[in-house]
Amino acid sequence: MHYNSITEYFSRLQNRTLIIFFSGILLFMLVFYLMMVKVIEPVMSMESEGIILYALIAMAFMEASIVAILTRMMLAKSIAKVSLGERMDDYVKVNLIRAVMLLSGSLMLTLTVYLFNWEWLLMVYCIYLLFYLLFWPSRQRLCTDLKLKPSERDVINGL
Repeated sequence: MHYNSITEYFSRLQNRTLIIFFSGILLFMLVFYLMMVKVIEPVMSMESEGIILYALIAMAFMEASIVAILTRMMLAKSIAKVSLGERMDDYVKVNLIRAVMLLSGSLMLTLTVYLFNWEWLLMVYCIYLLFYLLFWPSRQRLCTDLKLKPSERDVINGL
């Protein structure tokens, strides 16, 4: 990713993450709305296949937890690099992979809504969206993830 300033870097990074974030939310809202107005009906019932419901929810949250471990492993190679610019370029790739993995969990919860139409899934989905906030690409998150030195933090924060 080419950028002319730190502000442009974060603007582009956050815009790309927003596209991924809102694509999952829009699909979830569409399916949820169609279920509420009875255009589409649930495929399964809670009584007979309830275990599938809980398994899909658990898998979505386990995937979100695994994201933290995988991104830490991917960033370990980047932390060893000397150049801050190279580390920031690697961070873009890791952040987009992180966002796509969170999107797949979001799609799993959307599938769960389609299969079961359980009212509480809206709250479960909102709780899941907190993982996006936890991993949102900000200046502080970049400094924490890349374990930057104080002088590098000053460059990122614009001091």
